[in-house]
Amino acid sequence: MKKLILPLTLLGAISLSAFAEPTSVECSTNPSFGTNSCEVCYTDSFEAMETPEGFTSNITSVKIPWKHNDGELAEIIYDNEQKFPEIKSTIKVTTKPEKPEELWTNHESLIWTPFADHKEVFIENGEEIGLYKLQDKAGITVTGKKADDTIMFVTPLVVRDFDAKTNEDSDPTTRNICVMGKFTMKKAGTVTTPGPLAPTAIPTEPSLLDTLADITTSEALDSAAEDVTTDTETAITTDPVLNSAGTESVATAEQTAAETGPALWISLLLAFAFASAWNAWKKQKA
Repeated sequence: MKKLILPLTLLGAISLSAFAEPTSVECSTNPSFGTNSCEVCYTDSFEAMETPEGFTSNITSVKIPWKHNDGELAEIIYDNEQKFPEIKSTIKVTTKPEKPEELWTNHESLIWTPFADHKEVFIENGEEIGLYKLQDKAGITVTGKKADDTIMFVTPLVVRDFDAKTNEDSDPTTRNICVMGKFTMKKAGTVTTPGPLAPTAIPTEPSLLDTLADITTSEALDSAAEDVTTDTETAITTDPVLNSAGTESVATAEQTAAETGPALWISLLLAFAFASAWNAWKKQKA
């Protein structure tokens, strides 16, 4: 089929978007590849949580690669000849959404060139891009029984050889691309241990508590005693207050001291200590 050709260098640059593909393996490494007539084989790993019956895995990211088969000619595919990946497994698998066209979408590195009746993409020898991936918010739930249970994604890619010199392509062939999913077990309740905390910076400027610690107990007691003595003398020399009967009532020094009590002494000591610390701290700041 003849077609309009865009520059190969341009399409090659577009198709070589970043793509983290699964691990390529020989198809002879597992009998399941042969059972599913796989011609290009990959393995991928998915996390699973252990359960009393086996394990459960919630898969939200699957990538199906398309790699050139190393022939001399370029490879080309048409959108109207392709089928979505099939999920094959001997264990329980459920998908959300259920319809393949709602579950899968083309990978962002596969960019179609539109024509009147179709869309196409081609790659050169040595190139590899993404073909399919799960759609956003789509997922696959797998319920297995044994740690070596697997899931297989089989994609029948309809591909043609394309000769850029003659602007023609060959008859189509179907190449089964298979990605085998294996599962890495995690025990229920597994918690990731956080790394060491960064050391807290120690302030170099003296704080109010540092200043308070520099004040000696004797200084605080002496100053507080002077304040209490002054207050007591003031209470004694104050004009006497008449009671309701007109009798003079004078507070003695002993009565005044008794009324102050331990609570007043403590309050005075604390007030003085903090006031002294505050003044000293302010001086240091100045």
